[in-house]
Amino acid sequence: MWHSLAKSVRMRAIMLLGTLTVTLATAEAFLRECRADVQRLSKSAREAVIAAALDDVTDLDFADQPLSDVLEYLQQRHEIHIQIHEKGLSEAGVGTDTPITRCVHGISLESALDLLLAEHDLTWVIHDEVLFITSKSHAATMLETRVYPVRDLVASAAGEAPAGAADYDSLVEVLAEAAGAADPRSIRVYRPAGALVITRSVIVHRRIEKLLKELRQAKAESGPEIVSASVERPS
Repeated sequence: MWHSLAKSVRMRAIMLLGTLTVTLATAEAFLRECRADVQRLSKSAREAVIAAALDDVTDLDFADQPLSDVLEYLQQRHEIHIQIHEKGLSEAGVGTDTPITRCVHGISLESALDLLLAEHDLTWVIHDEVLFITSKSHAATMLETRVYPVRDLVASAAGEAPAGAADYDSLVEVLAEAAGAADPRSIRVYRPAGALVITRSVIVHRRIEKLLKELRQAKAESGPEIVSASVERPS
């Protein structure tokens, strides 16, 4: 009797330990997934801060100041991390000590950067949680794929389901032209979701986001007919 009872207790203990081991392993896997999610969210949040800072108003007032000093000033003023890609600068024939002379006031940080960098064949991208300064040729290789729901912009005035290819084609043509995406075929239409799938640089994505926002504002203020006209005849 005691032998049977002891054997039963041992079996239950083994089962309990096995269950506990599985539970601990599951908990550890869950925690790893949570940490990965937090890291992804943190990266996204930090990059969103940089994107928002690009809309902030700034000033440039420099005479023959090294490029590195100008970028350090902007980094401190707007409280974002700016990283210089020295290989990219080298490709463009520019050094961190390249003298900068520029005087502008009351414009967005994005516009200031465009003015500051374009004349040296440089540009910026948001990459790995920093504002990355590099050559235009290098930035052209740093592409992101994003999905843009646009069903509301291609739906008919009567509120029906999206019409045929013409609605999407008109919108794609406008986005390609206004965003500098050159070839409209690089913008893919995914009709089941009423969305556009676009692979482009961060700068182009910002242009696309702004244009879609303006189209939606026009639709809200003036109705679908006006938006349709805007899509067909961009200014």
